[in-house]
Amino acid sequence: MLFETTNRQEIAQLQQCLQILEDPQTFGWCMCAGDLAIIFSRGKDALATIGLHHGLSIRWDQWKFDARLADGSKIVNWLADHGMPGLKQQREESLRRSEEARKAYHLWYQAMPACLRPYIEQIARPITSSSPDLVPLRQALEQTYPDPVEQAGYSSSGLAMDGDPCQASLCMKRFLKCSCLDCRFLF
Repeated sequence: MLFETTNRQEIAQLQQCLQILEDPQTFGWCMCAGDLAIIFSRGKDALATIGLHHGLSIRWDQWKFDARLADGSKIVNWLADHGMPGLKQQREESLRRSEEARKAYHLWYQAMPACLRPYIEQIARPITSSSPDLVPLRQALEQTYPDPVEQAGYSSSGLAMDGDPCQASLCMKRFLKCSCLDCRFLF
């Protein structure tokens, strides 16, 4: 037992934290068992057990789906204020990682050749055996950069990807496919 209370004010605050979005489009099912369980009881009789999932949704065995919380920050703050800071810390770390990913995506998008931007959804998808046809992207690059070396992301000054290892790897793969190159070995 992490926390127990019979204080009516604390219970009312907790109930406010558990307000859900009653929109069926937000209903889902988290595959985990939950972070913790909140048991509402009268005396020794348990009336309801609510499973909390990532500070985002709750599960009650009377529902078919998990319900998204109207404001997940309320429950994680309430828990932290009552000696259970773990979910708040996890949420803050998740938000930090999401912001870093958003910034990285923005930088990646800005570095992308403008001729490829109309294909952003196609490019951003993971590559699978059923990936879409990449011919239009290659054609867009060829029309914008007729020189195969420029298509590979290289310029006369060298690698044009500012040291991003992922971009550099992609550039090198494209560069090695150029058929117009001469090769010299230096020892």
